[in-house]
Amino acid sequence: FPVTIAHICYPFDGWNWMPECGLMIALFEMSSDKLGCEINISQISSGKDVDENHLLFGEDQGRYLVAMDPSLVADFKKKAEKKGIPVFEIATVIKEKIKISGSEIEVKELVFLNQLLFQQKFS
Repeated sequence: FPVTIAHICYPFDGWNWMPECGLMIALFEMSSDKLGCEINISQISSGKDVDENHLLFGEDQGRYLVAMDPSLVADFKKKAEKKGIPVFEIATVIKEKIKISGSEIEVKELVFLNQLLFQQKFS
């Protein structure tokens, strides 16, 4: 069950899942009603003046997300480092919720709110 989600800042052959609406939306799209994620961007923002909204919602064609078993992370990072590709662990898969910065919401609730919004706006 434990899975680490890595953020890769470079086109990396073989791993082509790319967020089109920022990391946060990509993480939401990777979630299901049974699996969510706990987001921690401290590796990216550590010691830097980073706008979290820009980081989480900014579109960038050179960023990729990869979900993998935690036992593969160290080897994956070594291979990426050899090619000069920065890799950051930004989330861990958890059951049924999205957690970030001390807040949490169930994935089912996000889906419901999304459907409700579209029903109200377009019906």
